[in-house]
Amino acid sequence: MLKSFSTKQLIFIALMGAILFVMDLAVSGISVAIGIPGAGGLLNTIFFVALATIGGRVIKKFGAFTMMALIYAILAVPNTTFGPPGLYKIPLALFIGLLADCIAAGFNYSNKSCYFSLPIANVLSIPLGLFAMSYLGLPGAEELAKYLWLFMGLYLVESEIGAWIGIVIYNKKLNKVRIINQISE
Repeated sequence: MLKSFSTKQLIFIALMGAILFVMDLAVSGISVAIGIPGAGGLLNTIFFVALATIGGRVIKKFGAFTMMALIYAILAVPNTTFGPPGLYKIPLALFIGLLADCIAAGFNYSNKSCYFSLPIANVLSIPLGLFAMSYLGLPGAEELAKYLWLFMGLYLVESEIGAWIGIVIYNKKLNKVRIINQISE
């Protein structure tokens, strides 16, 4: 899979994964402060999905979302970003990234794919995270379970808005930038 990516594309994907992590890290303390995993994501889902959408529009190849999710998860392992600390975040993020890649590929990486791939993956991250937390006996699972449907609904709406913003930014600005076109090739 990595052979189909240029060095520029791999660097871009790694940077996107790291930026997504930093963005999420900035609000992860909210989840800890109020005791409900996933609550912090309500503040940044729009921006998170917008940025990931831009990454997917720049690198229109199978595996881009999976690698972004992997970088994000590796950075998230030791802290409260994406749930309580733990290695469980890596397979969870890989599944979510792979799901986004499969959906995007099913829509031939079109703009339309952005309204399905990341929003669906993002919404499913909540019940999948709850399952992992419950299975592993991690703190916060009971609180998250109380808000599961509310969070899933809010994540869906915010993810769709984020996808739209990401598409608009990419189509109106970024696809005309020379270095972005060089990375996309």
